[in-house]
Amino acid sequence: GYAFGIAHQRLEWKGGYNWFSVQYGKGAASNFSTSIDDPTPFIKDTKRFRIAEHLLIQTNDRFAIQPVFVYQRTHSGNPRENWNQWLSFGARPQYFFTDHLSVAFEAGLDRTRSGNGQYDGWLRKFTIAPQIGAGRKFFSRPVLRLFVTYASWSNGLRGYVGGTAFKDQTSGLTFGVQTETWW
Repeated sequence: GYAFGIAHQRLEWKGGYNWFSVQYGKGAASNFSTSIDDPTPFIKDTKRFRIAEHLLIQTNDRFAIQPVFVYQRTHSGNPRENWNQWLSFGARPQYFFTDHLSVAFEAGLDRTRSGNGQYDGWLRKFTIAPQIGAGRKFFSRPVLRLFVTYASWSNGLRGYVGGTAFKDQTSGLTFGVQTETWW
């Protein structure tokens, strides 16, 4: 297989960055990874096309926002199936109260359709997350956050979203504690 792409990255843009990419892959490389997805008799004919745009804007030490857009079409290689399609848009604004206290919001909308007719629908979600973090930057880590997320989805995704707890539902509420760090 093979894959190629083109990307434009603008660092130090409005206190953050801007990154745009277009990718195409065929065969074993169509997943844009060094590993192979589930090998099937059709793997040599798999295809993937992806457009992604994400940016971070943080012009001061009180507010930051990161919007993201992804459009992807994937074909399993099986001649009896159509293309899987995925369209996603979301944003995470953060407001910083102090050097260590902030709140993040997250909203997203996804539209997806499987090429084999198994599912077709949309999902939207909203999250609020008070945070304790290491600083006033969007990516300041470590961070500890409490979160509450509400999501709703169309009947076409019933049974595919939220695991066993939400298998017969078209909406749900979840909450928890999360920590994030890297080095």
